[in-house]
Amino acid sequence: MQIRLKSIIPVLLTGILLFSCSEDDNKPKGLYDEGVFIVNEGQFGQANGSLSFYNRATETVTANIFQAKPINFAGAVFQSLHFANEKAYMVMNAGNKIEIANAFNFESVQTISGVDIINPRYVVANNGKLYVSVWGNFDENFSLVDSYVLEIDEATGNILREFDTDEGTEELLVVGNKLLAANYNFGSSSTVSVIDLNTGSVSNISVSAGPTSFAVDVNNNVWVLCSGTNEANSAALVRLNKASFELEKTISLPESTGQDLAISSDKSNLFFMADGKVYRLNISASNAPENSFIENEDLAVAYALGVDAKTGNIWIGDAKNFTSDGKAFVYNAQGEFLKEVNTGINPTAFVFR
Repeated sequence: MQIRLKSIIPVLLTGILLFSCSEDDNKPKGLYDEGVFIVNEGQFGQANGSLSFYNRATETVTANIFQAKPINFAGAVFQSLHFANEKAYMVMNAGNKIEIANAFNFESVQTISGVDIINPRYVVANNGKLYVSVWGNFDENFSLVDSYVLEIDEATGNILREFDTDEGTEELLVVGNKLLAANYNFGSSSTVSVIDLNTGSVSNISVSAGPTSFAVDVNNNVWVLCSGTNEANSAALVRLNKASFELEKTISLPESTGQDLAISSDKSNLFFMADGKVYRLNISASNAPENSFIENEDLAVAYALGVDAKTGNIWIGDAKNFTSDGKAFVYNAQGEFLKEVNTGINPTAFVFR
């Protein structure tokens, strides 16, 4: 049999190239490629907010991964973290700025600030633009007077548009060409603003008092957690229609409901906290669960809640005394305790990748 090397060599080279590409695809892009990112708010007035990284494979924690030097922290009141376009967007509430870093090594890329970025809360990236929820200034009675959402050109940092909302705008959610904004204001606002990103029009949907956070279920319906007010038990979970965003369902929740809403890996169960306990609610339910799903006597101050979509594990942040390093308690999807993880001061959010 005659062997044609010209036929074999291209096949061999193709195989080598495919193997090489496959290896490159699986190769980590940086030290912080995949894991759990812990947003540590820091102590108010001390500018010691930080970002911790938990490596699932090694089960180790790296503290202060952004500007990781002694006494050189992320910023003043680290509020939230968002990943998009291989970048990390970090909102510094008291620092009045958005820090942008490489998402895999957390080297600084850009800082966005300006006179209109006053007490920013959350950010989402969409089509080359950043949308930032802004509380604005407080008056002499510590009441918010003018909250809004800013549209910022990411490349230049210039503000393109400002959308007026009700006071105390919190989390943001992009759904198609619409941007949803939860208007909280310590329970004094009770609307979700729907911003049409094409026309710039803003409409408000009335929900229960103090909407703070969103989750999208397996049916693509949007759920909103409303933490209520201090004066009345008005906390609730509300479901919005996935197309019209009209209110479809309201489920009353216990007193002392927290501000974080999480969803299971299969997007069929919602998780929220009340009175330091974690509750689980199936999306088909009509009433809040009577019994808690997780209780922890060692939990001093329940400060954050999240569910890791890759593992199903449930993470609870403990602020302890608000001045020293906190803890995270980790449970599996069945609510069984797994471990404790050290955090920075006031762990306020978990972001999973």
